[in-house]
Amino acid sequence: MIPLILLESGKKAIIRKINGGIGAKQQLVNLGIVEGTIIVLKSKLGNNFGPIMITIVDDKTNTYRDVAIGWGLASKILVEEL
Repeated sequence: MIPLILLESGKKAIIRKINGGIGAKQQLVNLGIVEGTIIVLKSKLGNNFGPIMITIVDDKTNTYRDVAIGWGLASKILVEEL
């Protein structure tokens, strides 16, 4: 597992663990980002700052949704590359 911020742009991954407090976890749940979610990292602006753009993949309904999260929140998400 690696932090989401270390994933390369264009790579697909599954969220395996979310570190952080109740507030951070609730923010991610509200965005549809939970353990087991499949994502694709679209872009990240720079090192240690700026938004991280991800696409949430729902294989059951074959839908995709783009979401932007901050660098700090993204650093709490551990993923496994697919």
